[in-house]
Amino acid sequence: MRFIKPTPDSNEDTIQAAFIEQCLLNSRAVPELALFYHIPNEGKRTMAQAMLMKGLGVKSGVPDLHLPVARGPYHGFWIEFKTSTGFTSKTQKWWHAQLREQCHQVVVCRTVEEAVEAVRGYLFPSV
Repeated sequence: MRFIKPTPDSNEDTIQAAFIEQCLLNSRAVPELALFYHIPNEGKRTMAQAMLMKGLGVKSGVPDLHLPVARGPYHGFWIEFKTSTGFTSKTQKWWHAQLREQCHQVVVCRTVEEAVEAVRGYLFPSV
């Protein structure tokens, strides 16, 4: 079996794919991990595709992954992946603030390890 191995210069998609791979590998022990899903709001599209996606509800700035699992005071958990030099846009910051106001936890992660630790802390806060 071949595993995704991000490098320090990996793009956001590679980091996210490696994280999802870890979730799938560990979902037997932690079934909630199977509930992570991706919000396809990135990428270049034709004008017709962009209009279709907008009509279907895709919105710019929504975090990359959502875990619809409540823990403690939170209703859900969101991850925004960035590279080591990436930054959150004004629209992303607005979404993060809105989600936090609605009692969701939002994190920005630059590595698979950061994302794993953030999820571990969210799902198992006392460990």
